[in-house]
Amino acid sequence: MNLFHEWPLVIFTLMVQVAVGSCLAILGVRGMLWAAGASPPDYGRLKASGEGSHEVDAAPLPEEGAPGAMPWDQRPFLLVGVLTALGLGISLLHLGAPLNAIRTLSNIGHSWLSREILAGLMFLGLWAVNFHLDRRPPATPWLRGAFLPALALAGVLLIWSMARVYMLPARPLWDSWLTLASFFLTTILLGAVAMAAYLERVLPLRFGFPDLSPATRSRLLPRPRPALLAVGLAAVVAQLGVTLSHPVTAELRSSGAGTALTNARGLLLLAGACLVIAALARPALADDARSETRKPKPWATIALLLLLASEAVGRMLFYAVGATDSF
Repeated sequence: MNLFHEWPLVIFTLMVQVAVGSCLAILGVRGMLWAAGASPPDYGRLKASGEGSHEVDAAPLPEEGAPGAMPWDQRPFLLVGVLTALGLGISLLHLGAPLNAIRTLSNIGHSWLSREILAGLMFLGLWAVNFHLDRRPPATPWLRGAFLPALALAGVLLIWSMARVYMLPARPLWDSWLTLASFFLTTILLGAVAMAAYLERVLPLRFGFPDLSPATRSRLLPRPRPALLAVGLAAVVAQLGVTLSHPVTAELRSSGAGTALTNARGLLLLAGACLVIAALARPALADDARSETRKPKPWATIALLLLLASEAVGRMLFYAVGATDSF
């Protein structure tokens, strides 16, 4: 069993799923902050307050392009586009003639592969539009809001078409609704935990605007970081159930091939879930002044690394087993 035979597809699918999941998490956090009373683009800006530290500036926002100020989600949103572009580029290495990849778009009506490529290009294009509008807000605010649902929908369609590519009657180990569920769960758990890890590192223990009054700050509920961790934990638990039930896992255990790797993936999922619980149990809102300077624990970051390793192992097994359906 060659685990690295389809390495371009492993990297491509994981990169895109992290990108789409992070994008959905960012849009979800924006929605939570908007519902809590923060109007766009005043979700909060990070201003460097010294080497290695950041604070949230809740004072009147500086003008666009002012030095030292940036939207809190600019960096992760930029990473979404970078991961998507890199993933699409790496996927071409799987083709015998990468320069002919554009020809696959000619069969959109019958091929899920063509739809996957089209959805990927749509997602990347809509991301570019939204990134531009974030940096230079339009005169009509509704224009900015109109592209956000389109971006989310394009991301969902991309993951849907990506999973449907492998749901083929000729590949019975892949042809299951569990494949679709697994791809979406990977997207959700990696995206949610990645954004929670980002918030854990760059923002104070309490997410929001530390300079605001307690009454104003109380409107910023639900707090995004615990919500993201809760979503990530639910997705991890669901992914563990899907993994145990998937035909690929059953084939691996019945044949004896890859059993150790299957067990290792399950242990990585469990370890990641435990660290997500540890991050979730950490207070998200503290009233004492020391909470502003206390160094955050990297539970969510470590959980992200374990979960990413687990999904990488699972994806390699998926391709190694499903491509042959026999040993």
